Amino acid sequence: MESFLVGKPCRNELRDEIRALDTDKDLDEEGGVVGREFASFLEGLEYVQGAADSLHPRHWHVILADELHVLQDRRALQKAERAMGAGESRQQESSSNYDVKSAGGEGAQELPRDLHAGPIHSLAVADHQHLLSCGADKEVVLYSWTNHRLRARFKGPTKDISQVAYLPDSQLVIAGSRDRNIYTWKIGESVPNGTSPPTRDVPYRTVDEPDKTIEGHTLGVTALAVSNDHPDVLCSGSRDNSICLWDLNMGRPISSMQIPRNLVTGLKWIEGEKAVVQSSEDKTLRVWDLRSCCVAQQLKPKQHVQTCCGATRDGQYLLAGSSGSQGQGAELTVWDRRKERKPLREYKGHSESVQSCMFCSYRDNTEEHLIASVASDSVLKIWDRETGECLHSEIESGAGPLTSVVAPDKGLIGYSSFQNGVSIWTTKQLEGDDGLSLTIRARY
Repeated sequence: MESFLVGKPCRNELRDEIRALDTDKDLDEEGGVVGREFASFLEGLEYVQGAADSLHPRHWHVILADELHVLQDRRALQKAERAMGAGESRQQESSSNYDVKSAGGEGAQELPRDLHAGPIHSLAVADHQHLLSCGADKEVVLYSWTNHRLRARFKGPTKDISQVAYLPDSQLVIAGSRDRNIYTWKIGESVPNGTSPPTRDVPYRTVDEPDKTIEGHTLGVTALAVSNDHPDVLCSGSRDNSICLWDLNMGRPISSMQIPRNLVTGLKWIEGEKAVVQSSEDKTLRVWDLRSCCVAQQLKPKQHVQTCCGATRDGQYLLAGSSGSQGQGAELTVWDRRKERKPLREYKGHSESVQSCMFCSYRDNTEEHLIASVASDSVLKIWDRETGECLHSEIESGAGPLTSVVAPDKGLIGYSSFQNGVSIWTTKQLEGDDGLSLTIRARY
């Protein structure tokens, strides 16, 4: 897909790919229905395109590519399920859960992975005991992974939810969807200074309607960034090439910044600043000053699409992951903001596109000595930030793409996947600086 998005896109070629998905014999009946629904979508585009001459032609390619990504994800999921064997996949999956626990994961607790009906796209930390997850089933789930209790299920979006975020002091859940909207739900009353967990003693509930629906993007929302220093403000990014700043109390836009071909893939608020780092399909990493609504820094473009981004707590170092396939690309890059001309270091080892990355630390140390990354190759990698050495690779067999990585607490790493739900691991530094070991803590 990279050639369509960063080169000279061809709508007819995209349409041919989509129709090929529709007629592919590997797709089951449900996949065929998906394809036929998209054929109707194409017919609608043809009608609208004839009536809306003012819309830039590239927007059509972006819309088509966005829909094609979803169909390809569903096709990959169906093929993986078929490979595991119809009717046996759930039994094998459940058995695998408990095998991991008995294999030496002290304290590991696991349940069948049925919280989401489909791939999980994003995770967010509510506190050290609770994670938020969202996915293709158009729902956000709040789950206590320490005692395996489902706390809440939030509904409202009409298409896949691509990103989820959380503001602990205001106990606000935020989701960005492919339906172009942003949704918010309140878990409970605001807590000053985040002094208590967001869901303590709160019974399970299903929320069918969001508290607010924020409209403004013209294509799917792909990234969200929040800061506890600015709890009333949200920054969002979209495939419409824009970064938007929102007043969460009013649900209204504060400002909007747009650069041609800047299809946003990731956002991270830089702590202590009113600024965000942003990754893009134009292969560039940018820092936006949210006070002046302009680009404060633009780093040298890479050779591949920049799929995700991160920043250290002090804001001095930036991190980005690249797209790739068959051993080409798929690297991580660290930048020193004081030296914009070239990267500080690259980390190579993933064989497919990096989906999520972050700086993190050992359990007994607050310094961010580590980098964690997950990719479409079904591998979690943990790197030594200073040397670039890969300290540990965890292969999640049968999981499909790993989609999001978070740190619920120091020394803990959690990630989501297309097929294997959410996994949480404890990291431990081996004696004599001889690598890193991981022990499973929970799966769901």
